[in-house]
Amino acid sequence: MSREINPFGLRMPPELRSELEEAALSNGRSLNAEIVYRLEESLNSKAVIADLTAIERRIAALEEQEERRRRLMDREADRVGQKVATAATRRKHEHAQRAHEDAIRARHNADLDKKRK
Repeated sequence: MSREINPFGLRMPPELRSELEEAALSNGRSLNAEIVYRLEESLNSKAVIADLTAIERRIAALEEQEERRRRLMDREADRVGQKVATAATRRKHEHAQRAHEDAIRARHNADLDKKRK
């Protein structure tokens, strides 16, 4: 395979070459293999970063959608709460009305009882 690849001259600072040689030695690779590995990794990381960016956008869209749902549910809960409060007020009014009518009937019956005696 190495015969199929054309040589490529690369100039680099001596300190960088020294660091790459140390890394190659500790990783069990030749200097060339270390440089190729690191270049491939840097290109792969660009693809990973692009994927992560797309995922972050999707998460942001889902969070926005969830916030819209939450606001909609809050509005619906408020609407239902208002209906419940209105119904409770109506029941209290009806109860008061019945109590008032009962009191009038009781007074009327008391008046009738007095007239009979």
